[in-house]
Amino acid sequence: MSSTKEKPTGINPNSADVPAILASSISYCSLTNNVRGTLRKYLPDWTLVWEPIDAVNGNYAFIAQNGNQYMIAIRGSILNFSIGSFDNWFREDFNVFTQVQWEYPYDPVTKPMISAGSAYGLHNMSQLLGRENKGTLLNFIRQLPSTAAITVTGHSLGGGLAPVYALYLNSQLQRSGIRLQPISVVTFAGPTTGNAAFAALFNATFKGRARLYVDVIDIVPFAANNIGGIAKLFSGKHRYAPKAPIELEALFLLANDQMKKAEKEYNSYYTPLAGTILLNTAKYEFPNDHILPITAWATQAGDQHSHDNYLKLVGWLGTDFGCTGNLQFGK
Repeated sequence: MSSTKEKPTGINPNSADVPAILASSISYCSLTNNVRGTLRKYLPDWTLVWEPIDAVNGNYAFIAQNGNQYMIAIRGSILNFSIGSFDNWFREDFNVFTQVQWEYPYDPVTKPMISAGSAYGLHNMSQLLGRENKGTLLNFIRQLPSTAAITVTGHSLGGGLAPVYALYLNSQLQRSGIRLQPISVVTFAGPTTGNAAFAALFNATFKGRARLYVDVIDIVPFAANNIGGIAKLFSGKHRYAPKAPIELEALFLLANDQMKKAEKEYNSYYTPLAGTILLNTAKYEFPNDHILPITAWATQAGDQHSHDNYLKLVGWLGTDFGCTGNLQFGK
């Protein structure tokens, strides 16, 4: 594909959220320090206007601009072995059994709560510092003109953090008396991050402005509100898409039991947000060459969750995207 200013071929013009999934995918290019070049290649109408000096505990985001439109793209979990990947997986993705109160704003009556992992990710996001003395994400956004229309987007972990950051951002702007255009949220493969009160607050704040894309046989959106359902996501009709092996099923059921106990203790239950758009409703399963059921299952899980899969499901007709960020267990 050309890196000129011509629009990239292969974009379905009827899919308005292709730029969001492209930006979410491009966020993984931060691992090779190539966000600017990749953005120029695949989204030539958009310009990188804010990028952090470095990730904070594995969390990273950038801002791109197209006229009065701004996209905050939040990176998902990283897979290369590092302290950052440890933080992404164990201090955020898997840190769902502990819940903490939501502060932006806190309501002592309804008691909105989110996972401790999401709260940790939000804290890291607030600490990101832009290159060229551009300050934090929040400080940069506070300086935008009143015509600015912001979309917060992300894939996987980024898809879980995007609603959290969007609600935080909306609250902080209101507290500062800053009026921008209404914020939108567009996510891909995001897990559930908060309880019913958090969902109600988010739904009321972003009514009609949240589009949360989910492949119906992607395992990640089932965390944390239906961990037990993960084992039976795949049909079992094909060698390459077996139901979860008995060892994995037992692990998922144990985790689900522990989740129910934790939710009961907090009297706070994970609740999906409004605005979900179901993809792959025909439940297409990707062929793979693995013989061992556990490897075939894990590879299928990775293929369903990959941002390349979401690119195609949302309307991208180009080739697979080059940057890392896909789950690739067993490959």
